[in-house]
Amino acid sequence: MRPLPVLLLMLSSVTVSAQSLTKTIPVNLNSNEQVLSIIASSNDFAAAVLVPASPGSPKEYYVIGSSTRKGPFNQIIDFQYSFDNSIPIFGAMIDSSWYVFEGDNKYGPYAKLRKIQSGSLGKSCLYLASLNGDNPLLYNRGTVYGGIKDFTDCLDYELSENGSTTMHCCTGLMGDRVVFLNEHSLKSVNDVNALRLSADGKYSAFLYETNTLTTIISQNDKNRFSGQVSGGAGLFVVNDELVPFRSPGDFQFFDELGGYYYSFRDSESRWKLFRNNDIDMGIHERDITMLHPIGSLELAYVAKPDINNTSGLDTSAFYVYYQKEPIAGPFLEVRELAVSPSKSMAILARTVDGWFIYAPGGSIGPFRDVKNLTFFNDAAFVVDLKQTEEWITEIISSSGLQQGNIIRHENKIIGLAHFKGAGVDIYLN
Repeated sequence: MRPLPVLLLMLSSVTVSAQSLTKTIPVNLNSNEQVLSIIASSNDFAAAVLVPASPGSPKEYYVIGSSTRKGPFNQIIDFQYSFDNSIPIFGAMIDSSWYVFEGDNKYGPYAKLRKIQSGSLGKSCLYLASLNGDNPLLYNRGTVYGGIKDFTDCLDYELSENGSTTMHCCTGLMGDRVVFLNEHSLKSVNDVNALRLSADGKYSAFLYETNTLTTIISQNDKNRFSGQVSGGAGLFVVNDELVPFRSPGDFQFFDELGGYYYSFRDSESRWKLFRNNDIDMGIHERDITMLHPIGSLELAYVAKPDINNTSGLDTSAFYVYYQKEPIAGPFLEVRELAVSPSKSMAILARTVDGWFIYAPGGSIGPFRDVKNLTFFNDAAFVVDLKQTEEWITEIISSSGLQQGNIIRHENKIIGLAHFKGAGVDIYLN
């Protein structure tokens, strides 16, 4: 097995301090409180803090701001600022029930809660929750948006990057799955494997398992999966039904005209990678589980090497490929790829030693877990790390690891918040 260089794409070594320091906001912490995560707007912040357990007292969590304090909570999830960058949003457990906090508003109680996201008007606070633990529904600000109470479940949803469009998948009354674009149903299928939206919300796609009757009529039980892609207007309308295949890989849009890549395993168990519905990319790798378009002309993807490769690559491991060439690996698992505006790349991957962050010039780790890797221009990137039992959000730059987070407005990165113990420094582009 031949290990590859950490990365071929290089990161610009600009420090956080190169940005414009706009203001510093004092942080009032008690002596026993530990900051886990900072989120910020252009003029304020919120912090998720931990009070460690002590004899006779369990650990507690609080959310504090420049003039507010909420808690104690048993747990905090999906800590974020709203899409319009105006108020903090998060989920919290109180005793045995879950609640969603959106600024001063509180929704709940729920038995289960996950995947809180904030979008534009009409989709300001979306989340999946169930009242009794058995009937998950999609809510917006406490009102059911997907699924029917006591009848159908909402299994998953996606929100477009610009916050305007949702797709969600619900159970049907006949044991099927129904895909919705906003509030409109698109198709009833046997099962859904992936929901995808273009960044501007104008194009949608989903990979699905065809229903049993269709399989019987076609007499092709090997190719039980397909996909549907639609959207656009005028000269740029897309309405593609993907050729049936044996099992799905991944699907990703790559531009604002509905262009896309998708991977799949065909009826002969050969893996394929297509650009749009008709261009075979001619690759020979297997298990193409992740696609990451870089603009409209370049592509990175995660796959296992061809069994007959002549490069000495470990055929049981995953590698990261860029323009069909392996650039990093071997890995047991790759969770995320991130690319900066100047096309530096960073990778979250697991080896036998644990989870690592691989970036130009070296690797950082091991960690118990990592997630949510995002570049801040070419100066630094932000990631959630778990070294013990708690998730901590860190900025990683040429200056090392520092607590902080990216500042967004309508999903566009506008700055960086840096926690320095006594205060939060706000840097804006």
